[in-house]
Amino acid sequence: MPGISVIIPAYNPGRFLEETLQSVIAQTYTDWECVVVDDGSKEDLCWVATRHPQIRLIQQENRGLSIARNRGILATTAEYIAFVDADDLWLPTKLERQLARMEDPAIGLCHAQFAVIDAEGRRSEIGSPAQFYAFETFRDLLRHNCVGVSSVLLRREALAVSGLFDPMLRTAQDHDMWVKITRHYQSAFVPTVEILYRVHGNNLSGDFRLTYEEVMRILRKNLELATRQGDTTAIEAVRDGVRRYRASLGSTAFDAARTRLRQRKWREFFSAYWFALQRYPGYVVKSTLTYPFHRRGGTGPVR
Repeated sequence: MPGISVIIPAYNPGRFLEETLQSVIAQTYTDWECVVVDDGSKEDLCWVATRHPQIRLIQQENRGLSIARNRGILATTAEYIAFVDADDLWLPTKLERQLARMEDPAIGLCHAQFAVIDAEGRRSEIGSPAQFYAFETFRDLLRHNCVGVSSVLLRREALAVSGLFDPMLRTAQDHDMWVKITRHYQSAFVPTVEILYRVHGNNLSGDFRLTYEEVMRILRKNLELATRQGDTTAIEAVRDGVRRYRASLGSTAFDAARTRLRQRKWREFFSAYWFALQRYPGYVVKSTLTYPFHRRGGTGPVR
């Protein structure tokens, strides 16, 4: 039985999947199995199974990330589970360094630092490594999700307590999972950059409306649980999380509105602007008053 099961959900991954697989193959820790779950891609991914003897392909109808990851979990056997999205990359020491932190059976989840790359693999200044950090308890995750899917090494037995990924969540299923696990297990953090997170136009996490809806659902669920348990610290963490996510996704929506304004996509502009105004009104009003809508010699907005 392998030591680590690596699970890669893939839906029309294009050219990125080849690089992702190579980053798994290049790991200094070699006792792994890798399952690529083809989630109903229109692309032919049969080539995946020919890349390495420890890689296999599972195919299913398109059912979403949660079910694809769950299918991979159920189809593997290792004591530890690692996830990597089909457009992200691991540095060679990722699994080795994380496994060394998991010797304590009280630790159910280990995550690591990341750096951002663009579609061509170039390092970007967007997304400072300071975004990922060690956290104390699940209450910290209620305030802010500082754990990326591609950075996680998970103890399989922790899933007996937390359950699998929620298939009703499309963008925040990972946040929900980490909170559930760290209610019962400790966490560990590798501070060195071990993951390259790729930011490009097709990233699902760019849907700020859906992300907001799902995060609020997770926070409401945890608020109800904290209220029943009389956990005042968790209640305050949820309230802080609501404030933070309203600000974060409100500013994201405002940035989207400015982009749509430059593109003269009026319906999308007003929709994003209204979303931002409802969630983060102070910021939006101040930014609107200071935003230069006209460039010299013309009526278009400044780029």
